[in-house]
Formats: sequence, C-alpha cells, structure tokens
Amino acid sequence: MYAQNVASLFPSGVRETVEVKWKPSGVGLYKVNTYIALGLNGGLVGLGLIIRDHQAFAILSGLRFAIEAGLLPCLIESDALAVVNLIRSSSIPFSETGLIIKDIRLMLENSPGCMVVFVPRKANMAAHELAKYSVYW
Repeated sequence: MYAQNVASLFPSGVRETVEVKWKPSGVGLYKVNTYIALGLNGGLVGLGLIIRDHQAFAILSGLRFAIEAGLLPCLIESDALAVVNLIRSSSIPFSETGLIIKDIRLMLENSPGCMVVFVPRKANMAAHELAKYSVYW
C-alpha cells in the first residue's frame, strides 16, 4: 500500500533514485549492523552480524602507508587501547574488526621493526585534530 502511494506521486516512467550508503560509527563507538533471513518453510534461519570499528581500520591504513612508503622501521601510535590490546592478544574476534586485526598482525609479522603501541589521547592530539579537520573541511 505504501509503495503504491509513493509510486502515485511520480508520473509514469519517472522514478527518483536515492542512493543509500553505510556510514561509519562515531568516535569511540562500535557500530553493529544486523539482518535475519527466514527460509520459505520457516525451517531455516540466517543471521548476519557485522561489527565495525573505524579505529582498527585507521591503524591498518597507517601501517600499510608506512610500509608501502618504505618508512621502516615504524612505530604506529594509537589512542584506541581496546584495538591495540586486540592486536597484542592471541585471539581474533569473529567479526570484520577481527579480519582487520588479522591483517595488521600479518603486516607486523612481515615487517620487522614495525610495532603498534597505545598512547593516551593527549599524546596523539596531532593525528586526532588532523582527522577531525579532514572530516569538516
């Protein structure tokens, strides 16, 4: 019914396309996207869950840039303590963040002299302010 009402607002053959994109979470926030699919007979259920953390991706991007630019050895500093702890731990979360952590570990293993360490936000203000500036510029 709703779709018919919306369709009636546009003359035949004219449709408005709205592009919808996923948006990253805010600072210090994990974003969880979920979806469930039910089988036709109700017997099968599929559940999709993605947890995204922009901090892990930022560390991966910084590490990748340093390695590709030949800036070795390198020290990657981050104020994301939880992500740094995940990189150092022996477990890998079953999530998109876990895949990013796995990539970071692999890059660190293949790049002797590179490491990721935690620093307090006050010691990371230049990167913090630059990232904020790039969003609003």
